[in-house]
Amino acid sequence: MSLCASDTANCFLSQKQLPDTLKEIKSQGTVVPLGNNIAALALAGVQWENALISTRNDAVIIAGIGGYGRYQSTACTFNVTHSEHRLDIRVNAESGPNLSRILSGNGLFSSAFSTDDAELIQHRVQVDTLRDHAILSMIETIPHTEITQEPTISDILHLSTVRRAIESWDDSDPGSHLNDMVLDEGRTRLQCLPHVGKGRAWQVASYPLCSFLTFLCDRKISFIRGVVAKGILQLDRGPLVMDHTSNGLMFMQGGSRSFSIDTKKIYQLWVTAFGQHWQLELYSRDGKALAIFAADPFYPKDHWRDLLNALPPVVNR
Repeated sequence: MSLCASDTANCFLSQKQLPDTLKEIKSQGTVVPLGNNIAALALAGVQWENALISTRNDAVIIAGIGGYGRYQSTACTFNVTHSEHRLDIRVNAESGPNLSRILSGNGLFSSAFSTDDAELIQHRVQVDTLRDHAILSMIETIPHTEITQEPTISDILHLSTVRRAIESWDDSDPGSHLNDMVLDEGRTRLQCLPHVGKGRAWQVASYPLCSFLTFLCDRKISFIRGVVAKGILQLDRGPLVMDHTSNGLMFMQGGSRSFSIDTKKIYQLWVTAFGQHWQLELYSRDGKALAIFAADPFYPKDHWRDLLNALPPVVNR
């Protein structure tokens, strides 16, 4: 069963399965390119009021209704909004993904979306009010830049890269650590984690992940969750309620917000600690960052650290 299966549609506030690729979405209307200027989309989205905003990767989907929180590029400090109708995205403004919008048969732009290098849709905004349609129409049409071939990811980690990670670890704010997950989808960060030092990062077992998330839902613990896509990290906060589980798939709801995860596709989990900020980082088998969980800044952090400390560490053999 896939995260994009049709029976998961209710979890994402839609009554029909949404297209997963650029080829499929072209059947819905005329695709108009918006270039790679993710900053323009992020700034316009602050004005949306009732848009459906979602981000997905191979294992996780996050969605909610409202508009973007205040603009947050990788050059900004980390921020998560307290508003129920604002969804935060942290973006790589210098190297954003290809962006497009759909011109429907009624002459209105109905959605905007980003695609990765394989033309899979990762971030999507759907609008259905005249105000939100008008805001989406204001974004300038710009041709996409040509996608260059991604360099082959090497298993060889340069000593200088590790040294920089060690030297900057304690002085970096949470936003800088999140940037490591956005800039190259976390590949270099994952390679560095085993070397940054005791008490800073440690791998934990993946089997308790279902129980961990169930505990957060059962106890109504408010926490931050973020989903990583190319050039974008979508963030949300607050408590969730477990909707249902099926063969490792977990579907959670919190008002107009939803979060779903295929735990079978999570290959590595790492607890990372820098100052008072601790987070749980999830990675795929091919070394990409998938998601993060962190403490809600509006609640005491001691309990969150206790929860992460309780996760069983992976013992190196």
